Amino acid sequence: MNQFSFYKGKSPELQAFPHIMEFFCKKIQHVQPDSFALKESLCLRFYFVLDGKFEWQIDNHIATLYPNDAILVFPKQIFGSPKGVWDVGMVVSIMLNIHLFSEEGELVLGEWSNIPVSEQRLIGKMFSLNKKPIMQNFKLIAHHALPVLIKLQVLKHYMIVLCPELTNFLLNSNNVVIQLFPD
Repeated sequence: MNQFSFYKGKSPELQAFPHIMEFFCKKIQHVQPDSFALKESLCLRFYFVLDGKFEWQIDNHIATLYPNDAILVFPKQIFGSPKGVWDVGMVVSIMLNIHLFSEEGELVLGEWSNIPVSEQRLIGKMFSLNKKPIMQNFKLIAHHALPVLIKLQVLKHYMIVLCPELTNFLLNSNNVVIQLFPD
């Protein structure tokens, strides 16, 4: 799989997605000092390990992740490598800017989300009650995510044109979409 990296404010591919702070697939071939220090997360982060072995720390919990493992990092959690470096391997990550996530489980994604407020509360409560941010052997996601990521890499130059048009269409035709796909 090819590496890619999109960063808010630097990548035109993300202009139509203001809630995505970063989206990348990174292959680390050499350990570099001070490349992944522990620091407070400012957003909701999802990481998925494709290859290698990673030792990461969330708050005071140290975890070793292997291929097909995923990890969820909440805003305000201290996250990074206890050694301060990216380990050798390959990882995919997406980081989302959310309006609010509290330890009590209050979750407000923001205006960009069409998830009803009641469901955001339920998701937030589930996140706050589940103190295990690591999903080991997450093969189902790997099975479905890898082909999507490969297609994203192939189609990334189309995203610049298509994403704003698609966003405008969906925003202006919400009732049509609901009629086409009723619950």
